[in-house]
Amino acid sequence: AVIGRQNVGKSTLVNTLLGNDRVLTGPTPGLTRDAIAVEWTWEDEVVQLVDTAGIRKLTKRMDDSIEDMSVADALRAMKL
Repeated sequence: AVIGRQNVGKSTLVNTLLGNDRVLTGPTPGLTRDAIAVEWTWEDEVVQLVDTAGIRKLTKRMDDSIEDMSVADALRAMKL
């Protein structure tokens, strides 16, 4: 799983590794809401990449149930 803070280039990294625009990217924080799993072949091995929503520090998070669900989804992807 590709996990990190908001708007640091996680989706751009996934697109670069894949060699095409598979996941949405842009300058707006919070563009990725759901974890998106894609298969990638690296050195003849199939790897599952999971692009996740950005995670803000708990003190900076708003009272937003959508953000809470996105963070929970990202943490679930990390445990796979």
